[in-house]
Amino acid sequence: MIGRDEEKSQVIGTLLHKFPARIAILGAGGMGKTTLALSVLHDPEIANRFPSRYFVSCEGTPNKLSVVIEIADALRIPRENRDARLLDSILAAFPENSLLCLDNLEAIWDDESVRVDLEELLSDLQLPNLGLIITMRGTQRPSRVSWSKPFLPPLQSLSEETSRCIFERKFSRPADEFEEKLLVAVDGIPLAISLICAMLEEENETLKS
Repeated sequence: MIGRDEEKSQVIGTLLHKFPARIAILGAGGMGKTTLALSVLHDPEIANRFPSRYFVSCEGTPNKLSVVIEIADALRIPRENRDARLLDSILAAFPENSLLCLDNLEAIWDDESVRVDLEELLSDLQLPNLGLIITMRGTQRPSRVSWSKPFLPPLQSLSEETSRCIFERKFSRPADEFEEKLLVAVDGIPLAISLICAMLEEENETLKS
């Protein structure tokens, strides 16, 4: 991961020194929120501090119950134990020094009719043995959660220099004039840079064949 060292360092520092930390990774679409969260989860210091780490994608989850079921799947709670008290079972199942990441939480948050339910779930997940990360498009943190301070600022576009570094690492050469214009045009949005690199790589493979 290139260009998010400062943000990664802040998230890791908060998780290590303010446990149980609760962190919201916010920003516009394509800014690399999921990439940052995954990089944190796989960092050696975090792996050592949190032996039990869970990544739950909320994409396609329309309500609180669907998120609860996804968390239950991550915790491998047997189907026969999933009844009306499933949430209680989940809250009791997290081992000591656990870390949960709820990714793409805007899939539910964007539906205003279920925001209260979502905030209730996040409030329930404030456990003394559980660190919490959410990634969500936008700049608004859900309420009813004691988010760790200082807040992580919403992710911003990468600099042109960082965009070039990503390209050069991918292709082991500087961008040519046309490629440079493409990188400038996408305005430092990490997802767009990745898509450009993938497109150019596919073109190169086609030319080789």
